[in-house]
Amino acid sequence: MIPAGHPPVGPTAGFSRRPEGTTSDTDPKDAGIDRTLLARVWTFARPYKRQLLGFLVLILAGAVLDLVPPLVFRSIIDKAIPAKDNAWVFRLGLLALGAVFLSTGLDLI
Repeated sequence: MIPAGHPPVGPTAGFSRRPEGTTSDTDPKDAGIDRTLLARVWTFARPYKRQLLGFLVLILAGAVLDLVPPLVFRSIIDKAIPAKDNAWVFRLGLLALGAVFLSTGLDLI
């Protein structure tokens, strides 16, 4: 036990759990996002505006392309196979395959 008034010793000597000057007991996880915070973040992100916009467009395009194969397979199962149209099945299969390749290509960018 360390006597009163004695300086702290050990690997955490002089360090407290909370940074000095912090008086709030709120958990950072509970902190909300407000306009001031968004404005502050935007000042740092502004030089990268084009890259951020391009990133969002690529994410949206990838999400749309990920929806294509299930819809194509639905058409194959519900329409092309019952109609016994092998050419339609082949074309829709190529469309699904192309969408998968495009989506994978966008994911690699």
